[in-house]
Amino acid sequence: MTTTIPACKDCKHYDEEMDFPVCTLHYIEKPDYVSGIVYKINPFCVDIRKNKDLCGHEGKNFEQKEVVEEEEEYMSFWEYFKGFFTKNWMF
Repeated sequence: MTTTIPACKDCKHYDEEMDFPVCTLHYIEKPDYVSGIVYKINPFCVDIRKNKDLCGHEGKNFEQKEVVEEEEEYMSFWEYFKGFFTKNWMF
């Protein structure tokens, strides 16, 4: 028997900062006592899911991400042909 759980990558709070999956809903405050700035650091998704008080295994704070379909940019043969011989042609 297989069970499914909500995937972090499908949640609206999911973000990839420099290729690391983090949760933007939860954060840790780290004060810099020299500058007086309090930084908000987003923890890794896996750490949030491990903690039953936060999102937990079942993903209790999961909110479905809105899916935006991207339209393919279509270029007709004639546009391609004209563009090939003009100065504004971009690859």
